[in-house]
Amino acid sequence: MIWRFCWNPNGRWLRSCWWQRCGWGRVRFCICSTGRGVGGILVVWDSSRFCLDFLDILSHCVVIKGSWVVDSFSCGLMAVYAPCGKTEQFALWGELGLYLEERRDWAWCVAGDFNATRWASERRGCTSFSQGMNKFSEFVEESGLVDFPLEGKRFTWFGLGDRCNMIDRFLIANESIDRFAQIKQLNLLSLLSDHSPLLLVSSDEDWGPRPFRFLDCWLVLRV
Repeated sequence: MIWRFCWNPNGRWLRSCWWQRCGWGRVRFCICSTGRGVGGILVVWDSSRFCLDFLDILSHCVVIKGSWVVDSFSCGLMAVYAPCGKTEQFALWGELGLYLEERRDWAWCVAGDFNATRWASERRGCTSFSQGMNKFSEFVEESGLVDFPLEGKRFTWFGLGDRCNMIDRFLIANESIDRFAQIKQLNLLSLLSDHSPLLLVSSDEDWGPRPFRFLDCWLVLRV
């Protein structure tokens, strides 16, 4: 679970929120301050389901790598909280792109609040492309990441008046897609924040072998 917070949570408070679901001793978390005063990135996981192997904290993101207990699948998660300024954003895309390039063999999921949009349709009232959109799209494409369509509400952030943008998303590495079937990112109802929570789901249902189609006409003897 990735959470962009606007205050400084402590370990006891965090464990009290998830102890009924995970158990008090199984809650693990990492907090990264963005350097903008109060606030930052919070990543929480259940240690009985995900075994952590690697942790790295960068200026605007948290990176964890580990394996799922159920199938030993190893993957990396990059949780991002990007700055609002374009100059800082462009520098961040370069930093993250290089980080991903140096670890191409990892199965990556990059997610969070990017404070940027890729298309004009992701910003209410916008009718043209900007340099920021082009730079963000370049980062996504050059890093080999796939941006899946958002199901549910069109926007993920709701400001004053009619200001609405899609600045939160999951990005999945091309190399990881074949492992999962029918990946979706769902836009859920927000009760406390001006950002909507997103849920990444994958349907791995096994329907068995594809049925063989047989036509009666194949038995007709043609002379």
